[in-house]
Formats: sequence, structure tokens, C-alpha cells
Amino acid sequence: MQILDYKFLQKDEHTALYNVKTGGIFRVYDENLRAQLEATVLTGEISPELEVTLTKHKVDSNENITKNNCINAKDFIINRLTLVLTNKCNLRCKYCYANYGQYTYEKDEQKDMSIADIDEITQYFLDNFKGIRHIMFFGGEPTLQSDKIIYTINKFKELKATNQIAHIPRLGLITNGVYFPVELAQALADINEGITLSVDGDMAIQDKLRPTVTNKGSFNSIKKTYNLLLENNVRRIEIESTYTNQHLIDNVSLVQLVKFFKNEFNCKVPHIVLVNIEDENELSTIHNKDKLFLYLEELVEYTFVNLLENNELNTIGILAGMINKLVKNRSNHKICPAGLNTISIGSDKKIQPCFMYTSDDEISAGSLELEGDQVLDNLSKFDDKINNKNNLLECQNCFIKRVCSSCLGHFNIKGENIQAKSELNCEFSRKMAELVLLKIVEIKEDVNKWNTLLKNLK
Repeated sequence: MQILDYKFLQKDEHTALYNVKTGGIFRVYDENLRAQLEATVLTGEISPELEVTLTKHKVDSNENITKNNCINAKDFIINRLTLVLTNKCNLRCKYCYANYGQYTYEKDEQKDMSIADIDEITQYFLDNFKGIRHIMFFGGEPTLQSDKIIYTINKFKELKATNQIAHIPRLGLITNGVYFPVELAQALADINEGITLSVDGDMAIQDKLRPTVTNKGSFNSIKKTYNLLLENNVRRIEIESTYTNQHLIDNVSLVQLVKFFKNEFNCKVPHIVLVNIEDENELSTIHNKDKLFLYLEELVEYTFVNLLENNELNTIGILAGMINKLVKNRSNHKICPAGLNTISIGSDKKIQPCFMYTSDDEISAGSLELEGDQVLDNLSKFDDKINNKNNLLECQNCFIKRVCSSCLGHFNIKGENIQAKSELNCEFSRKMAELVLLKIVEIKEDVNKWNTLLKNLK
């Protein structure tokens, strides 16, 4: 047994012991045991007496669940197929990871996906796989190709009407919301589908971080699009947001941002992530790390107060996910949902494990010339070798390996080697887990509060 098998946390009168390998969370009341745990943290050694106590709680390895048991393609349903419709974008975000939609393409390689491309791509996946659960339109800015989105919607409606497919995939898009034709809103509403709007905050922060190509603000256009969607009965509207050092400089806390998206866009659990950028960049949150962590502590407290007193989950998606995993003892060895769960393809018809790798030949799982089984095998190998926390040196001895989630865009990948670009994202997740674990042991002391928490997490 190693000290790394456990995480010991204390705050005020609350003491938590977390079994790193099994996910068990224990409250420590016994003063003698608490003293032994404190000594262990200081010395790095587990006393014989403490080892006897801890061995009562079985420590299992999760190595047996890290391999993908991949079936053949004809029995495999693609969870999400992302169509990168265009490399053009009408914004010039200050931190854009995709080079304004151009990724690493040369100018002569850039082109929009054509109707013929859409037919060929969708037919390939329908022919080679059991089905497609969800199709996501991406870019660049996908609404600049709104006619292609409407065409695809109508195409799948026709396939369903003629019994060529059993179900229409969920069809959605991620958009900056600056341009949104009414015809597209009507087409989405007709199939009861929604969209994800990329917004970084109110007008002050949004217009600084996400100006248009003519350097004008974008917030008013987004609000106009939001109202257009509501007018056309598009009700499934989600928010994704990037949190930067500009937010910290402007004193825009995570709680303020969460409340803003709830009040302005009726989104209670926005997907807010730290900016994916070099530490040296002025927008990196590492420049105000202490304030960032104070805002995180405030957010965790706000989240649990809302769950217990207002019967409402109002927080960022990554925190909601971590609370659920810790409370319900669920684990995940993957770094992010990329790979087998998400397949992306652009006009070059290269199959990628995620849209983040558009134009990246080294990461590609192949092309439409391959058999479905070969593509599936390549994606499975990507998951097992790259998208696997058990193969990442930084994760080996990390106490949140079971429950954290990230984006592979935060890592440098060369061959089968993967390394985090910045330590900050991992620090942020570890701090979040510590705060959540202490709240869990505090709440567990009151049966009524614990039952309320479980009910509101459903």
C-alpha cells in the first residue's frame, strides 16, 4: 500500500479521506486516526497501525477497464459526427486556437464543404457503421454555410421518410451567433433541435475578446440571434464560454458569469473552460492564478448552496460533472470524449478523432477510402494510446485521475507521446476536486442535506 492510494483533506472540523483507486469517500471522526493521517502526510510513510485500518477498505486497480473492446463497424453507432463545413470565420477572437478557422491548412488547401462532399461523407458513415446518433456542424463559422446545414437536415428527413434510416440523428451546431439566417432557425425548430452559442460574457468582455473581422463588437448580434431562435421556437440553446485573464482583470468572477448566462440566456450549466493558450500570452489565467482559485472556491460554495437551498444546479459543466462522478463514484480513464465517441471530418475528407485536429495528418484516423473496421481500429488505438490518463506521466500519481476531464487541445501530441502544455488546467481541476470532496463530507453529516443533494443531481 502506498500513500498515493489516498488523499487526505482537512478544513475546519471536516476531514475527508479519498481512496484514489476505488473512489471511496470517508469522513474521519476518530482523533487518533486523524493524527495518524496528519503524520503520514508530513512523513510520507504509512505506519503499520494505519495500514491495518486502511486495508479494511479494498483498493482495486482500474487497469482492466482502460482498453477499448471495439466491435466491428457494422455494429458500432457513432456517438457524434462533426462536419467542419468551412474554414472561414466572421470573428477575430483574441485567443483563437483554430487560426480563425484555418487550422494549419495552407491557403490553397482551404475550401468549403460542398453538397457533393456532404453526400459522400454521410453516405460513407451510413454504409460502414450501424448508425449516427448526433451530427454537429462546425467551422470556422458554420452559419456561413447555412444552406449546407439546411440541406443536411432535409436530407436526413428524406432518408427517414423513405425508410432508409430508422432515426434522424440529432442535428446541431456550435456558432458564434453573429450571423444566423431565419431559415436556419426555422429548419432547426422543425426537427426540434438546438444549438450551442459561443459567448464569453456581457457586452464589455465579449466585445473585447471576440470582435468581428471589422473590429466591431459582437455581443448585440448574439443577443439578436438568441431572440431570433426563441421567436422561432428553438428552445435547446446551450452556452460555451472561454474564461481568460481579461475576465480576472475586469473582476468578472466565475459566479458572476454563471449567473449572467442563467439570467441572459436561460442556461443554468454553461460549458465554461479556461483559455487554451500559452502561459506567456497575456490572456492566460496563470497571470492571476490566486484570484482564479479564489473565484473557483466561491463557485463551489455557490453551487452547493444552490443545490441544497434552491434545488437548482447552476454552475459550470466541468464542476457539475466532477460532483456527479465523486458523489456517484463514477470513473473515466479518458482525457476527453474525443476518439471513438467523436469523429470529425472536413472538406479534405480526413477522419479525425476531434475537430481540434482538423488538418492534422499525424492524428488522422484515415480517409473515406478505408473500410469502416480500419477507421474504428485506428480510433480505438488513439483512445488506448493517446486519450488515456493511464498512459500520461502527469496523471500516474494524481489523486483525481478517476474523475477529471479535459480537452486534448491542452496537450502537445507527437506520435504516441503526449504532454500537457500548461500545468494550470490540472492545478485547477485538483483544487476543484479538493473543494468538492470537503463539501461532500460536510454534507454527509446531515442525512436530509445528503438526500437533497442526491435528488437535485438527478
